Amino acid sequence: MRRLLHVLDRLPTQCITIEATEEGEDYGEKEKRPKRFEINMLRCIFCGFCVEACPEDAISMTTDYELADYNRGDLIYDKERLLKNYDRHRRGN
Repeated sequence: MRRLLHVLDRLPTQCITIEATEEGEDYGEKEKRPKRFEINMLRCIFCGFCVEACPEDAISMTTDYELADYNRGDLIYDKERLLKNYDRHRRGN
């Protein structure tokens, strides 16, 4: 989790929000995991710094560019929506 929080320091617009929670134990210490992970596409400038800084290669840039929506809240991507987009991108749809 510490490495994941390092990603946030590299972002010029602070478009990623991570809220940590402690789960399980790792070598006698509590391991923190993301409880909430959101990317605010309204703030994102698609600079790619998050992709470069992500230690697990969990963030990637895609060819999706049609991000227009009528509701601003729909442009805040939570973990479930990001996984759904990832699956769609892998299938090539």
